[in-house]
Order: sequence, then C-alpha cells, then structure tokens
Amino acid sequence: HGLGEDPATMNSMESFLPYAETHNFLLILPLGIQNSFNAGTCCGYAHQNQIHDVDFLVHLQKQLSSEFAFIESEFAYAVGHSNGAFLITYAMQQHPHLFRAIAPIGGYATTKDE
Repeated sequence: HGLGEDPATMNSMESFLPYAETHNFLLILPLGIQNSFNAGTCCGYAHQNQIHDVDFLVHLQKQLSSEFAFIESEFAYAVGHSNGAFLITYAMQQHPHLFRAIAPIGGYATTKDE
C-alpha cells in the first residue's frame, strides 16, 4: 500500500481479492507500521525508525512456506503501490530470489547508494 494507506485501500484500488479467489492463490496484504514501509531511502514512520520491513517479508515467506505445504516460495510474487512499490524493489535488491517477479506501481527502484 501507499504511504498513509492500508491494505483495504490497496485491495479496493487493485481488486486483488476476487482474482485470488477465482484463481486459487494466497493473497497477503500486510499493513505497514503507522501505514508506512521502510524502503531504504524513504518513507514515513517506518523509515524514520528503521523498521526492518524487508526482514519481515523474508520471515513472512519462510513462516508461511513452513506452515502450509501448498505454499512454494519459488512461486511468490509481489505487487506494491507507491511506498509498497519502493519496498518490493528495495527487498529485491537485498534478496534477489525473494520473489519470482515483482510489479511496482507508482514507485521506482531505489538503490543502496541513494
């Protein structure tokens, strides 16, 4: 989700839930702390307080893969809007195999040097 938004807003903008139900995939819509994600070079409370959002994504994927046999981490995809787009591009820089593919919407790929 974007900075200041929440998972419900993200889902209403992109309509992921009906697609997930129709095509039988697990949809996870995390809520950033104070509606923000730390994407390395930005954003909001999460960035200011150095919240470890990339580590959260890694942990979440490992936890879900170990708890549910039907989840295969090599088939994980991520979509992010705005602050969420910054986060998924930042996560891919740190963990290139975390997702099979990402779709950042309205955010750009930050670099470690910025």
